[in-house]
Amino acid sequence: MRKLITFILLLVTAPNLFGQWKKYRGIDKSIVTVFAKADKCFLGTAYAEIGTSTDEGRSFAFTKVEPKGYVQTIKFQDQNIGYAGGGCIVESDSCSANTLLKTINGGESWGFINKSEGTGKITQIEITPNGNLFALSEFEGIYRSTDGGESFDFINIDPSQTQGSFVNFQMVSDEVGYCSFSFRKMKRFYKTIDGGQTWYNFFETELVNFTPRFYFINEEDGFLIMQKGKVFATNNGGATWEEKALFSERETINQIYFPSNKVGYATTRSSNLTASLYRTDDGGATWQLELSPSESYWSHLHFYDEHNGYAVLNDNTVLRRYAPSVLDENQFKVSPTAFRQKFYLLLKYYQPNYFVELYDSYGTLLAADQVYDFQSEFTPDFLPPGFYYLKVKKDGETVFAERLVRLWGEVE
Repeated sequence: MRKLITFILLLVTAPNLFGQWKKYRGIDKSIVTVFAKADKCFLGTAYAEIGTSTDEGRSFAFTKVEPKGYVQTIKFQDQNIGYAGGGCIVESDSCSANTLLKTINGGESWGFINKSEGTGKITQIEITPNGNLFALSEFEGIYRSTDGGESFDFINIDPSQTQGSFVNFQMVSDEVGYCSFSFRKMKRFYKTIDGGQTWYNFFETELVNFTPRFYFINEEDGFLIMQKGKVFATNNGGATWEEKALFSERETINQIYFPSNKVGYATTRSSNLTASLYRTDDGGATWQLELSPSESYWSHLHFYDEHNGYAVLNDNTVLRRYAPSVLDENQFKVSPTAFRQKFYLLLKYYQPNYFVELYDSYGTLLAADQVYDFQSEFTPDFLPPGFYYLKVKKDGETVFAERLVRLWGEVE
């Protein structure tokens, strides 16, 4: 039996818990962050704009919050109260450093709540269950507010660090949080157990196979992201660590994100520039390939529950993930159905675990393969001219069928 597509990936067999993806047209903006809610999606851009979608990502209305600068991070405390951070590395008349904004009407309007005279951008915002607000300044440290942004305390995580930048920041509870710092080869990781008031260094390395990125699922379970598809994993809050290979050595892990203790997502990019998104349903013990868009890589990712969320590709294309549902009757399209060299299978919504099978007019199976993208190109040059049938199957059931014709004549 032949393969229709020139590549194939090996997957872990998984239960059918996957949702479906919808791909929307690329946005003519430089998107630097995404935040998902059940009723809205928010984008931050490199042009000091916040984009809001109320139609599940089909369209965005953009509001300019400053003449220049980044909107680097967006977080919501509830349906109405939210915060955004960004700014410019150096303060100017047209752009503030360490910019913080707040909305009290669900993102309809935004106002400034803090303008630091320091340097750098606010790169991450965290809101703890007790309502405390934390904002990470990449060159300075943490701004903390216990009164909804009315006033701030500045926390210098490590006074000994005068060069370099803070990279990752995460509060996993009211009291416990983690932060990473990078300067040249050195990567340093900090932890707080008193709500961010004090921080201690729990891991430091100059090894090149470590990155300054991490993700903690809860107070105890977390990952330090390494090169070549590996992580340093802990199940006791960083007291001990174990090196684990999650993916192929050819893949670089860009991001790990868990909307719950069990369900998580990871994005990677391989040495041949293939981008992949994986999902786990068992807290990171095993991962299954969910989507691999061709000629793109994953930039930003956020989910508002285990199944629903948004992703942004490097070309500023927005993708929406839905919970599992009934397939649309116009889900599939083959173009052209009469071909000489190649044809395409186009998907309105993408769902993992689609398989395609090609049959001759007598019902003999000629080729089979799996689909990993919204558009798949097939070049069955082994076929003589004649009539054929293409079937798309999911979970062993045929969900689409189309008759094809391979034409006579020279290849165009």
